Amino acid sequence: MNGAGPPGPPAATGRELFAAGFVTFSLLYETQPVLPLLASDWGLSPAAASLSLSAATLALAFGMLAWAPLSDAKGRVGVLRVAILLAALLALAVPFAPSFPLLVALRGLQGLALAGVPAVAMAYLSEEVEPRRSGAAMGLFIAGNAVGGMVGRILVGLLSARLGWRGGLLVLGLVDLLLAAWFAWNVPPSRRFRPRPLTRSAILRGLAASARDPVLLGLYAMAFLVMGSFVTVYNYLAFSLQGPPWSLAPSDVSWVFLLYIVGVAASPLAGRLSDRVGRPRVLLAGVACQLAGAVGTLLVPLAPKLLALALFTLGFFTAHAVASTGVARRGGAEKAAASAHYLLAYYAGSSAVGTLGGVVLARAGWGGVVGMVAALLGVGLAVAVAFGRASESGREEAAS
Repeated sequence: MNGAGPPGPPAATGRELFAAGFVTFSLLYETQPVLPLLASDWGLSPAAASLSLSAATLALAFGMLAWAPLSDAKGRVGVLRVAILLAALLALAVPFAPSFPLLVALRGLQGLALAGVPAVAMAYLSEEVEPRRSGAAMGLFIAGNAVGGMVGRILVGLLSARLGWRGGLLVLGLVDLLLAAWFAWNVPPSRRFRPRPLTRSAILRGLAASARDPVLLGLYAMAFLVMGSFVTVYNYLAFSLQGPPWSLAPSDVSWVFLLYIVGVAASPLAGRLSDRVGRPRVLLAGVACQLAGAVGTLLVPLAPKLLALALFTLGFFTAHAVASTGVARRGGAEKAAASAHYLLAYYAGSSAVGTLGGVVLARAGWGGVVGMVAALLGVGLAVAVAFGRASESGREEAAS
């Protein structure tokens, strides 16, 4: 089913991969809106409660190093089906965890299962979609991530006010199981996939090749910086907004995630724009917007604070859409390994910076969190400039 076939993009560049992106992000960050409830129920600090997120994202980051070569040998679609169904089934077990350590362990297993979706989906898109349309196609997949992240967080946050956090997570798990089953049933086989042997030397060769390219290394660093900043702001803004002078209820704070709708629009637009004017310019603009938005969250009035958060969200999804497309395009024959490295850095940033943000919040408040994020995104601006110079140099070499 995954052998060579007629050329042309498969049907699964639209609704199916949008659904896969939805399930991935809604499950991966399902505990984010209930972090204050977890902290209250089990007597945890904000940093400790965030382990329910970090365990999943860290497991996902390293799990992709195994799923990516497996998909090179066994096929993209088969791996996608197994991974998404397994992750959705594990989601039904999470709400019944009798202790926080067991919940963290289940979230780790869930992250390992989810690891099979994003890296393989990136490789799938880069193989099946024409290069001139790859930015828009990747943007659509990331838009599915944005919708899943938004709907999942809002749904869990609102339901938790009535059913408790366990009831909220259970309902989301049931919804995602239905979507995962629909995806597995409807996703068509690859048309351009060529299997490769699953040997240790082939795996190590692919991982090494995608770790030597300086442009790819810059994009991996970008993933760590923008994602680490993004998760940190959304993890701990809820703690800030539930305190003075706003004193918002948890169910009210969950509406903040409605701003993910900005990412739904930004991701495909950024992809199409980068196809036209070049990735370096759009990448630099995205990081600059994210930095400006992060600083803007220091504003005290709620309306401008939320507008700044919207700008921050726009910048993140723009930068991520452009950087992930660049990795898929530059990865060449090792596109699955390159995607795995990119997403390893992406979720390592989520885990490491997201947890560190809780420590900073406890010691320096929201101002300290914003200072840390601003420093990271300042480095991101430098990386974006270097990426632009490397791209210009590459074009000059190709023309000579």
